[in-house]
Amino acid sequence: MPRSAFFALNPLPGERILPPPPVLPPTATGFTPSVEECQAMWEEKHMQPHIQEHCRMVARVSMWLGKKMQKAGIGLNLDELLAAALLHDIAKPYTIRHGGNHAQLGAAWVQQQTKNPRIAQCVLFHVHWPWELNARKWPGPLIVQYADKRVMHDAFVPIDERFADLMERYGTTERGRWFIERSYQEATLLERHFTSDIGIDIYADSSDSGRLVE
Repeated sequence: MPRSAFFALNPLPGERILPPPPVLPPTATGFTPSVEECQAMWEEKHMQPHIQEHCRMVARVSMWLGKKMQKAGIGLNLDELLAAALLHDIAKPYTIRHGGNHAQLGAAWVQQQTKNPRIAQCVLFHVHWPWELNARKWPGPLIVQYADKRVMHDAFVPIDERFADLMERYGTTERGRWFIERSYQEATLLERHFTSDIGIDIYADSSDSGRLVE
């Protein structure tokens, strides 16, 4: 694999970048929840219907991309990927009401309930990945993160449209705008990584009235 020149982004002000997370082997413990079990977890955490629809669409995009990654020769457990995508916003209802980091809290809940660190890792890093964008090492977290950045509410949209919406809704402070801009750069670099390093044409397949088509 050629070494890419577009992986490093400047840290947030005051942010200390730790070493990257481990490349996790197939876990011998824990389990992978089914779609029905993920939906039961939604109900347990009082997830609103619009967030459920968002998670369903992120799961569809993740599976579409995950299958393409498999065809490119990258080892990937699609059942784990599906569960991670469905659960990536599991803590958002709680943090909307009480504050906190929904990725960190969601990952803790998922790890507690499934004992599956591969799924929890995807939830933990679905917002921000400050290390090398290498989907051969970390396919799950990077697929879920990219899928989330292509879904606005419950619609599959281009990155520019997704981030214009985020900037309008959340870009109310200088730090907020800085973070959204950095996240936008991360998404576009990740898209280039999928295209140039993995060999997947992200836009070869399009959306048809919000439905992914092959």
